[in-house]
Amino acid sequence: MPSSFVPTRFFLTVGSRDRGRERLAQRLADTAQRFGIAMTYHVEHGVGHALSQNQYAKAIRFLENEIASNR
Repeated sequence: MPSSFVPTRFFLTVGSRDRGRERLAQRLADTAQRFGIAMTYHVEHGVGHALSQNQYAKAIRFLENEIASNR
């Protein structure tokens, strides 16, 4: 771990029909959590390799909340 860093939160979203990437994304989220990296993980059911309007809206809300958090 570096001596100093900016604590960054991440948002990871994947479609449930994205050919095996859901499992990979879940492993990434689990690994991040084990290392103390804050990550919000979301599976969008019925979506393949695309970004749904719901995923886009969740990502924008996540970023808006991060900007407003004044950490």
